[in-house]
Amino acid sequence: MAICAVQPHADMYGLGIRIAFYLQWLGTLWFNYVDQTALPDLRLLGLCLSGSMTLVLLMESLDTALDAAEMYVMTVLATGAHMFLVPVYIWRLVAGCRCYWDPSYWMEEEPLRIYRVVNFVTMVAGTCVAVWFFAAHLPGLEDGCQQYGFIFGELSMKNWGFIVLNSMLHAAVLVVCVVILLAKLGRKVKRGSIRRRRRRRRENYNHVRRLATIQVFSDCVVWAMLVATVELAITYNNLSGANGVNSVAQLLALLASIGTCLRAYWLHAVDNGAKVYDRDDIAQNYGWPMTYEDWWTLAEYQQAMDIARDNERWSRHWRRQIRRAYRG
Repeated sequence: MAICAVQPHADMYGLGIRIAFYLQWLGTLWFNYVDQTALPDLRLLGLCLSGSMTLVLLMESLDTALDAAEMYVMTVLATGAHMFLVPVYIWRLVAGCRCYWDPSYWMEEEPLRIYRVVNFVTMVAGTCVAVWFFAAHLPGLEDGCQQYGFIFGELSMKNWGFIVLNSMLHAAVLVVCVVILLAKLGRKVKRGSIRRRRRRRRENYNHVRRLATIQVFSDCVVWAMLVATVELAITYNNLSGANGVNSVAQLLALLASIGTCLRAYWLHAVDNGAKVYDRDDIAQNYGWPMTYEDWWTLAEYQQAMDIARDNERWSRHWRRQIRRAYRG
């Protein structure tokens, strides 16, 4: 069967936009391991890219103007940032959901609540579109030509193995999102638990480094799979017309991604160049994984702060006792 003749929409998934996604994914996974200072900017860029692609998919799915191969490429780009969480949750199940073996439990970064909410909504919306595309749209196609996707090799998009595997993957992500939402309802994080986690992180430095190394290796494998999936799908379906950077949308996305990555590197270089930290700098140092000297300095500072809090608590206690004795 002949390959479908498709007129590529370079302004939606052209080379500039694809490179912007690849750089953002690579920058996030690398600085998550090296230095988390720049992660908020990279994650915000990723949220904008994924959210924009998800909105385009929602609008085009109603209009049905895009070809199946194009929607496949855009779906991978829209949900790619969330695929890095799949190995993490598989590892959690293997480890019996114990925090000690969870890499995300030991992270220094604490994103803002508004970011977590918007990112969660974007993840759910993108996953719903992906489930609809693989479970409902692809099986209903009745065109007289062939289109191909990638799962460790070239597969027809009408192949039931391709349809079922992708549908199950995104359905599993959607189920995990629902479970997380139900678990978060009515649950509050206590400040004591946050302080306890930070103290345990300082006490288990070597263990944290090993988990961080395993996670960055896993993220690199996922990144390579995502890049191969998008680029090979474009090659299989003769979408080479989308390999140019000839539109404003592509240039804006590409320059934004390059600029954010360069700023992240600059922040990392400045952070490494600062040898003397005052108390506020130490309290807000998010280097990941930090050197042993930084960990020791931070541990000494935290220990001094804990002692000061204990002294203040005992001082308040004895003042209350003295006032009660005087009144009695």
